[in-house]
Amino acid sequence: MQLDGKRDNVQYCNIAVFTARQTLRITEGGNLSIRSKERDLTEGSLLKYIFVLGIPVMAGMFMNNVYTLADLYWVGRLGPTEIAGVTLCQLLFFVVFSISQIFGMGTLALVARYFGQGRRDKAVETTRNAVFAALIVGLVLSATVFVFADEVVSLVGARGDVAPVALAYLKPFCLGFVFQLVAFTVNFTMRCAGDMITPMVMMGISIVLNTILDPFMIFGWGPFPEWGVAGAAIATTISQFIGAALSIFATVSGLTTLHVPVTFKFKPDWKEIWAIIRIGAPIGVQFLILSMTFFILIRIVAGYGEHVVATLGIAWRILHTASMPVLGIGAAVATLVGQNLGAKKEDRAVRATTLGVIASVSLASIFVITYFSVPGFFVSLFTDSKKVLDLAPLAIRIMGFSQIFIAVNIVLQSCFSGSGDTFPPMLAAIIRAVVMLVAVFFLPRLAGLGLTGIILGLPISTFTGMTVLYFFYRKGRWKTHMEKKEPPMTALHPVS
Repeated sequence: MQLDGKRDNVQYCNIAVFTARQTLRITEGGNLSIRSKERDLTEGSLLKYIFVLGIPVMAGMFMNNVYTLADLYWVGRLGPTEIAGVTLCQLLFFVVFSISQIFGMGTLALVARYFGQGRRDKAVETTRNAVFAALIVGLVLSATVFVFADEVVSLVGARGDVAPVALAYLKPFCLGFVFQLVAFTVNFTMRCAGDMITPMVMMGISIVLNTILDPFMIFGWGPFPEWGVAGAAIATTISQFIGAALSIFATVSGLTTLHVPVTFKFKPDWKEIWAIIRIGAPIGVQFLILSMTFFILIRIVAGYGEHVVATLGIAWRILHTASMPVLGIGAAVATLVGQNLGAKKEDRAVRATTLGVIASVSLASIFVITYFSVPGFFVSLFTDSKKVLDLAPLAIRIMGFSQIFIAVNIVLQSCFSGSGDTFPPMLAAIIRAVVMLVAVFFLPRLAGLGLTGIILGLPISTFTGMTVLYFFYRKGRWKTHMEKKEPPMTALHPVS
């Protein structure tokens, strides 16, 4: 995709070679963080920064997916009913993720910009307010879902034998929502300040702990009772608590680029909190809309039987690995766009986005081609159900095709998020949701495609959303959006 006409095509053609060389170089150096070498992302090679900033996030996403697949592997040993129950409950993850995007993206746009401007004090103040707000919202959300767990299980569509399994998983699972929100917000502040390695380490510790605890708590190994699917949820909540605690410790102790010292004089700045919510809300709404669309999709699919729900759950988790490198690149692009726009370097922000799109599509394609070639092999790693094994290859091939469009979506969304112009992603999500629901409703009926028609709705809607984002990207309002919302500045000093 040509995002800007004035580009160095030779450099684009050498992305694959550069990626391999750069990966070897920074790995041999033993330090993926640029904290000790470079803090000024407004100068130097953008392609280098995309991978230096993105590789730790990719590694973190890889570890997170290993946890997810390990969780699926152990739960899958219990049977398709348990997989279906867990899949339905994890629809709530999308809701939590949507809320976390409000604080994460709102904080990213402000903190990255403050770093670009050299205003460390404002970055620290924004971080404190964001974490405080995330903590309060997380506590309310965890308590609400726990109290109304029966109603929530019914709402997500759990019926028959699946309902008690879903309830057993949901109650301990929802207690971890508060830790998810806090950890997500703290990790975002570290990343937008240019430190990607610390969040990766914290996430890695949490994921390794969860992976180790899973079989012990599910099957009653060692001193633990046999908790079944509830054990998987308990292991997740414990690991999320540890992860959040470690992330906070890293921030307050100065282990990361953005040092936020402990203070007992903190008072919430509601104006600052509102600024975070105002910027992040469209992104949160965007993900909430997509979550609700996926929820409706699952409700429709649930009518085809638990094996179909299990099939889509396995296919979705397998294909999520294709998004890992893209999410890493997206995180890097958001940070680069925010800091360079703060430093009034619009051309570098444009170039970072273009390079991010090319790199993300290239990397996602490798995963998609692999899964497209041998889908049955990957599905057989998680279940021996003949019905699931028969259905999954088609689902993976159709859904996998949409990963290319998702790659472009993620990078463009990251560009808008880093710039603080979060309305276009929300509008694209609304249009994408409408297209998805229309496709899901009409394709199975009018075209007689049945379940295949439902699955086809994903690539069709994703392509539509990508087109909308690209239209707004080309308009260029994102380059100056935040300038209209911030007061004049004087005597700015470099971040030290």
